[in-house]
Amino acid sequence: MDLLLSLLTKFFIYAIFLFSLNNIVIGKTGYWAIGHIAYFAIGALFTGVITVIFHFTGYYIYLALFGSIIISIIFSLIPALSILRLRGDFFIFVSITINELIKLLVELISGPSGFSNIPRPPGLTTDLSLMCLSSIIFLILVLYASIFKYHNLNYITTIVRQNEELAKVMGINVYYIRSIFIILGCATAGAAGSLFAFYSNSTDPQRFNINEAVILFALCAFGGIDSIRGTIIASMFYVLILFVLESIFKGLFQIYTTNITSIIFGLILIFSINFFPQGIMGKRGL
Repeated sequence: MDLLLSLLTKFFIYAIFLFSLNNIVIGKTGYWAIGHIAYFAIGALFTGVITVIFHFTGYYIYLALFGSIIISIIFSLIPALSILRLRGDFFIFVSITINELIKLLVELISGPSGFSNIPRPPGLTTDLSLMCLSSIIFLILVLYASIFKYHNLNYITTIVRQNEELAKVMGINVYYIRSIFIILGCATAGAAGSLFAFYSNSTDPQRFNINEAVILFALCAFGGIDSIRGTIIASMFYVLILFVLESIFKGLFQIYTTNITSIIFGLILIFSINFFPQGIMGKRGL
């Protein structure tokens, strides 16, 4: 039962993150934000700083969750401003650079091993309560996506994503539309990072490296771009496969476990994307 709760909690947290990347940033802007995991790291780092360095206790720990969202919004201004002049591959380079800088910041503040013994706030001390909160947040996001699908703004984002020049001719403020969704996606990722810090009680910097970033990005293509069902399937796939692989190779040194897991994960994703170029549940590819 404890194992099931732990896996479900992890599933909902990664579902929130993948939703922020797949259904908000990529799905609505069309930009390949490979380094989006940086905002997941910011949420986890801020939670560690608040609880471990500043020793917030009790209900004050909830400030870490809300603060993570605000800090992520502030840092999201970097890619938001970048889209004024950068497009396509150049935005990918900026995204990866941001991820590497944030990873260095995490290691600088929390050390190479990250923060440990991060306390949970009252009401979230068990995996069941944390799973309930994470599931509620994810369901709110799904409800938002379901309603947004029939909103006029959804058609505007489709035009912006598919034909930027046409959108400009129609008088659409392309920069404003894309910035809004980049900021919203980064804020959601920050919240997921804070929840993950509570879940794991730590902030291991290796969770935020470029290998992890590429795998999570590929999972969006695996499930299907801008597909809610695709995000759910990708999250389940990630959590279950990661659990199985880590269980098989847990007897090895950590560095070998991580490398072997990444290789096998990559091969599985390459195989699946070759057979499902638009993703399992997607209607359009990258």
